[in-house]
Amino acid sequence: MHPQVPCTLPLLLAPAPCTDPERTPWGGRRIVERYGRTVPRDVPDDAPVGESWELSVTPDFPSRLDDGRLLSEVLASDPAQLLGAEAARGGTALLVKLLDAAQALSVQIHPRDDYSGLGDAESGKPESWYVLDRAPGAGLYLGLRRGVDEGSLRAAITAGADASALLSFVPVEPGDFFVIDAGTAHAIGPGVTLVEPQRVVPGRRGVTYRYWDWNRRYDAAGRPVDADAPDGRARTLHLEHALAVTDWDAPREAALLASARCAAGAPRPSGP
Repeated sequence: MHPQVPCTLPLLLAPAPCTDPERTPWGGRRIVERYGRTVPRDVPDDAPVGESWELSVTPDFPSRLDDGRLLSEVLASDPAQLLGAEAARGGTALLVKLLDAAQALSVQIHPRDDYSGLGDAESGKPESWYVLDRAPGAGLYLGLRRGVDEGSLRAAITAGADASALLSFVPVEPGDFFVIDAGTAHAIGPGVTLVEPQRVVPGRRGVTYRYWDWNRRYDAAGRPVDADAPDGRARTLHLEHALAVTDWDAPREAALLASARCAAGAPRPSGP
């Protein structure tokens, strides 16, 4: 039982700090320079900054109110008032991140909540993207191209080929909004800054499986290095899980884009 925490609505969140740059070696500098987010004290001033967790009740990166209180504790103190119907589902499922990609993110996928490979404390993580800014020609990788099957995708990745050729590339503009369902391969391309709302089952950790990371290697501090650098190491991939949760029957290319792309604030398209 959480004690009642006095609160005055609306609740104002404190500015979110950036996560450790080791988590996001693909990051840029817009989150710091344009949006004013702070970095940990021991992080160099020119370090790549990929994300800040703008709204979070997870223990790893919890949001605080402007008076210093944890958002999770305030919500738990009076869930019926503050969360309404969400209270009956165990708390808020919303997680919101601000992301800035100077380099492409790994090609990844999220499972459904009922995937048998998930642990008891894990959940799927369907998400969406609202584009804030982009470099000329920048875009997103969304879904597999027609004709790509499990065998061809596995072969390209294990051979060290350019697996991005098997993905559908979508140029973007500020204001574009996309819904990324479980089972959809995706990656944010270089030069894109966006807001990423996600849904994570309360009390669990949302899971991401990486298919491929552009054949990149990193040093012990998480900084990209040349492919032949003696101290370079690749990020962990989860190819078997990623292939297992891929929705191979999902629409591809234009058909997927018609379903995933929405006008911000408009209802998601339905029907054929």
